[in-house]
Formats: sequence, C-alpha cells, structure tokens
Amino acid sequence: MENGAVARRLVVREGYAVLLTAELFLSIPQEFARLTDFTARSGEVMLRRLFREEGERARSEYLAAEDHAARARWRVRRLRVTARCEPTDDRHCRVLLTADLNGTVLQSEERVWNLEEETLLPPRQSRRLTRVAVKKRPTSTKN
Repeated sequence: MENGAVARRLVVREGYAVLLTAELFLSIPQEFARLTDFTARSGEVMLRRLFREEGERARSEYLAAEDHAARARWRVRRLRVTARCEPTDDRHCRVLLTADLNGTVLQSEERVWNLEEETLLPPRQSRRLTRVAVKKRPTSTKN
C-alpha cells in the first residue's frame, strides 16, 4: 500500500439503491513493517465494526421510509476511516484512527508506538507523551 492510499472500499445496497459507502484511508510509513501492519489492522477493525453498525442503521431507516418518493430522496451516507501515523520524537510515533460519517466525527482513537521496541506504550505513558507533543506545537503563526 502506498502512502495516502484507499486500502478498502465497502458498499451497503438495498436493491439498486446505494445506502452507505465506507472507505479506509491509510497514511502510514512503509519502513516499519510492524507499525504498518498494526495501523492497517486497527483501521480494518474500526472500519468493519462501524460499517456493520452504520450499515444496519442506514438500511433500517431506508426501509422505514413510507413511500417511493421518500426513498428516492435518500442521500448516500459516506463513512470514512483514516489511519495515520505522526512522529512525536525520534523514538515514538502517534497512531491516529479517525472515523467520520458525512463529515461528522464518530470516533477517534490515539495510541503511541515505540519505534525502537516496536510495541505500544502503556496508556499512562501514552497520555504523558501526547501532552508533551501537544505543548510543543505552535498555537499560531503570528510574529
């Protein structure tokens, strides 16, 4: 998979009508095989779970429409799961998973990966490292 590529695309249909489309976007470095594998699998898990939940919800709402005119006005829902990595320092990388439905964020997860040991940091260390990374970011570009 290349950087910023669509890894998976799923569709929920009822007859000829498309009710929901779901896509998984990966933006991850390829030089760390375990990190790449972990991020891709985490994104897949989030995509499958939300696709099942939102697909069932969309199908039930579509079938609950009273007439053909109401069904004809149905707008396709777009579920997008983004999995990406951001370096926090030379030894750590933040794994960010974000899911949004038509632009509204449904779920967001953040984990910290140790590049030297190729493992996840425990939650307590992750929070501490995330706070330090947030403090280092500039809040504005004004001089």
